[in-house]
Amino acid sequence: MMNETLVLVLVLGWFAPTIFAYLSKIFPFLWWARRFRTKEEKKTAPLLSEMIAEKRMVWELGGYLAGVAAVACGFGFGWGEMVLIGQAAALACILMYLAELVRVFRH
Repeated sequence: MMNETLVLVLVLGWFAPTIFAYLSKIFPFLWWARRFRTKEEKKTAPLLSEMIAEKRMVWELGGYLAGVAAVACGFGFGWGEMVLIGQAAALACILMYLAELVRVFRH
Protein backbone atom coordinates (compact mmCIF):
# COMPACT_ATOMS: atom_id res chain seq x y z
CA MET A 1 0.00 0.00 0.00
CA MET A 2 2.83 2.40 0.79
CA ASN A 3 4.57 1.83 -2.56
CA GLU A 4 1.38 2.68 -4.47
CA THR A 5 0.95 5.86 -2.45
CA LEU A 6 4.54 6.86 -3.14
CA VAL A 7 4.08 6.33 -6.88
CA LEU A 8 0.84 8.33 -6.74
CA VAL A 9 2.56 11.23 -4.99
CA LEU A 10 5.51 11.15 -7.41
CA VAL A 11 3.44 11.06 -10.58
CA LEU A 12 0.50 13.28 -9.62
CA GLY A 13 2.23 15.45 -7.06
CA TRP A 14 5.57 16.07 -8.70
CA PHE A 15 5.76 15.15 -12.38
CA ALA A 16 2.34 16.44 -13.45
CA PRO A 17 2.56 19.84 -11.69
CA THR A 18 6.04 20.36 -13.09
CA ILE A 19 4.79 19.74 -16.62
CA PHE A 20 1.77 22.01 -16.07
CA ALA A 21 4.01 24.78 -14.69
CA TYR A 22 6.30 24.56 -17.70
CA LEU A 23 3.29 24.62 -20.01
CA SER A 24 2.17 27.91 -18.49
CA LYS A 25 5.48 29.45 -19.55
CA ILE A 26 6.12 27.73 -22.88
CA PHE A 27 2.62 27.71 -24.35
CA PRO A 28 2.05 31.51 -24.30
CA PHE A 29 5.53 32.11 -25.71
CA LEU A 30 5.00 29.72 -28.61
CA TRP A 31 1.59 31.23 -29.41
CA TRP A 32 3.01 34.77 -29.19
CA ALA A 33 5.89 33.88 -31.52
CA ARG A 34 3.49 32.30 -34.02
CA ARG A 35 0.83 35.02 -33.84
CA PHE A 36 3.11 38.05 -34.00
CA ARG A 37 5.71 37.19 -36.64
CA THR A 38 6.38 40.47 -38.41
CA LYS A 39 7.87 43.64 -36.97
CA GLU A 40 4.60 45.54 -37.49
CA GLU A 41 2.63 42.91 -35.61
CA LYS A 42 5.17 42.87 -32.78
CA LYS A 43 4.70 46.61 -32.21
CA THR A 44 1.08 46.05 -31.17
CA ALA A 45 1.66 42.69 -29.51
CA PRO A 46 0.69 42.23 -25.88
CA LEU A 47 3.30 41.36 -23.31
CA LEU A 48 3.55 37.71 -22.37
CA SER A 49 2.59 38.63 -18.81
CA GLU A 50 -0.64 40.16 -20.15
CA MET A 51 -1.56 36.99 -21.99
CA ILE A 52 -1.91 34.82 -18.91
CA ALA A 53 -3.32 35.28 -15.39
CA GLU A 54 -0.27 33.99 -13.56
CA LYS A 55 -1.42 34.61 -9.97
CA ARG A 56 -4.72 32.82 -10.54
CA MET A 57 -2.94 29.91 -12.20
CA VAL A 58 -0.61 29.56 -9.21
CA TRP A 59 -3.65 29.25 -6.93
CA GLU A 60 -5.27 26.73 -9.27
CA LEU A 61 -2.11 24.63 -9.37
CA GLY A 62 -1.94 24.85 -5.57
CA GLY A 63 -5.54 23.63 -5.38
CA TYR A 64 -4.61 20.74 -7.63
CA LEU A 65 -1.73 19.85 -5.33
CA ALA A 66 -4.03 20.03 -2.29
CA GLY A 67 -6.42 17.66 -4.05
CA VAL A 68 -3.57 15.27 -4.81
CA ALA A 69 -2.48 15.44 -1.16
CA ALA A 70 -6.03 14.55 -0.12
CA VAL A 71 -6.05 11.62 -2.57
CA ALA A 72 -2.70 10.38 -1.26
CA CYS A 73 -3.81 10.64 2.38
CA GLY A 74 -7.12 8.98 1.65
CA PHE A 75 -5.44 6.25 -0.34
CA GLY A 76 -2.77 5.71 2.31
CA PHE A 77 -5.24 5.50 5.20
CA GLY A 78 -7.98 3.70 3.27
CA TRP A 79 -10.53 6.55 3.43
CA GLY A 80 -12.56 6.24 0.26
CA GLU A 81 -14.53 9.43 0.78
CA MET A 82 -11.37 11.49 1.11
CA VAL A 83 -10.06 10.00 -2.12
CA LEU A 84 -13.24 11.02 -3.95
CA ILE A 85 -13.18 14.54 -2.54
CA GLY A 86 -9.49 14.91 -3.41
CA GLN A 87 -10.06 13.64 -6.94
CA ALA A 88 -12.95 16.04 -7.47
CA ALA A 89 -10.92 18.99 -6.13
CA ALA A 90 -7.84 18.11 -8.18
CA LEU A 91 -9.91 17.66 -11.34
CA ALA A 92 -11.81 20.92 -10.86
CA CYS A 93 -8.61 22.89 -10.23
CA ILE A 94 -6.70 21.42 -13.14
CA LEU A 95 -9.62 22.02 -15.52
CA MET A 96 -9.71 25.67 -14.44
CA TYR A 97 -5.93 25.81 -14.92
CA LEU A 98 -6.18 24.40 -18.43
CA ALA A 99 -9.04 26.77 -19.27
CA GLU A 100 -6.81 29.69 -18.28
CA LEU A 101 -4.05 28.28 -20.43
CA VAL A 102 -6.33 28.00 -23.45
CA ARG A 103 -7.36 31.66 -23.04
CA VAL A 104 -4.00 32.54 -24.56
CA PHE A 105 -5.66 32.03 -27.96
CA ARG A 106 -7.79 35.13 -27.48
CA HIS A 107 -4.75 37.29 -28.29
